[in-house]
Amino acid sequence: FVEYERMVYLDADIQVYDNIDHLFDLEMGSFYAVKDCFCEKTWSHTRQYEIGYCQQCPDRVAWPERELGVPPPPLYFNAGMFVHEPSMATAKALLDRLVVTDPTPFAEQDFLNMFFRDVYKPIPPVYNLVLAMLWRHPENIQLGEVKVVHYCAAVRLSYLCHLLSQKRYYDHALDDDRRFHAMQCTQGSKPWRYTGEEANMDRDDIKMLVKKWWAIYDDEGLNYKPAADEATDPLRAALAEVVAVKSFPAPSAA
Repeated sequence: FVEYERMVYLDADIQVYDNIDHLFDLEMGSFYAVKDCFCEKTWSHTRQYEIGYCQQCPDRVAWPERELGVPPPPLYFNAGMFVHEPSMATAKALLDRLVVTDPTPFAEQDFLNMFFRDVYKPIPPVYNLVLAMLWRHPENIQLGEVKVVHYCAAVRLSYLCHLLSQKRYYDHALDDDRRFHAMQCTQGSKPWRYTGEEANMDRDDIKMLVKKWWAIYDDEGLNYKPAADEATDPLRAALAEVVAVKSFPAPSAA
């Protein structure tokens, strides 16, 4: 993708509901993404969670710098959406750093935060609304202005795998029933698996967002329609066949 000056990455469980082209006009030289929230139980292994500190509301519970003797943690973004400048130099540096970096609970998200820490600049949550923000920090969200919705909440699968590999979940031993329940926790926020029975999934705003997702999915007018001259282009014809497939089974992901 080095032929592009700038790209916007979106997770597969993200839906864009408004024009975000202006993100391509942001000042060059920085990595842009939305700050994450530390309030969910998935962060229970961190000092932030123990203290009750969250970068989304740093004044609610202040970071005890004097008592700990260390400054607040650096800003940390959710990697489900970000604006970056692709280059071969960056790609090589990422790979070089990756081979000497130990695994962490949030996998690639932790890695990207470490790598881009010095050039990261936050953008408003309207560009990556993680559903948990609706009940954790409603004061920071104006739902009518949200442009990008990230249909994830509660437990990231990468972190579950980390916990399950150590046979623990929220600092407790797992029996088979609880292990199965843990693997289901991420599914409530996915529109294609939505039941409304999981925690916080019966909220009116969640129901509205799920309905919006299905409206996009069911709108056949949005399906890709190849131009007449694409029939003679083998590559485009092959891509058209792939795009025509609406869905296929895949492992669950956060």
